[in-house]
Amino acid sequence: MRVHNCLLFPALMQDHIFRTAVLLYFMCPTGFATPTQLKPLCKDQSDEAFMSSFISLYMIVTLTLYVILVLAG
Repeated sequence: MRVHNCLLFPALMQDHIFRTAVLLYFMCPTGFATPTQLKPLCKDQSDEAFMSSFISLYMIVTLTLYVILVLAG
């Protein structure tokens, strides 16, 4: 058994509800609380736009890599 198969639970990923929960987990944690916590550090609108773009890109890259790993496993 390959290591990533142990980490990604391929048998559980067959369940539609479990798979949806995993995808929501990867999309949500950094998307909601982080901007509120970091807003005091932003000096202007451009800092807020950068932070928002970075978080959005992070979520897309993380989800894409996860899907690739699951499909490759």
